[in-house]
Amino acid sequence: MTDRKRPKGAPWSFLYQTNDFGGALVFRHEDGSLALSSLGYIKEEKTDEPHWEWIVSFSGAGGTILPNKKIKQYLKDFNFSNAEEDNHEPGFARKFFLAVEERHRKKCACKDEEQVRLSKNYVYSRKKKQ
Repeated sequence: MTDRKRPKGAPWSFLYQTNDFGGALVFRHEDGSLALSSLGYIKEEKTDEPHWEWIVSFSGAGGTILPNKKIKQYLKDFNFSNAEEDNHEPGFARKFFLAVEERHRKKCACKDEEQVRLSKNYVYSRKKKQ
């Protein structure tokens, strides 16, 4: 198994490893933003093979939603620029996913089945009502 994503160093500092989310790593940016880096074993409904995915979520200081410009830099810091953003509930943490094995890297099947919503400049999706 591979390790969790880590930033290239300054301006990020390691804070601690959680007991949740498979031992996620928590990092703080010098501006107060937080990153939670974990690995998830994903089984999507429309695929027949479970696989590992890196998951990194970012939130601003004091629980604020980070703007795209900062997110772009943070993803670069974590060597995660090709990750897909996928938020499934309203909130402030922006979540990014990327399959560890390249053969599993495709648009999430949920994208075609969900309705995009906007809540206070935060984009998330929910299952479409049948």
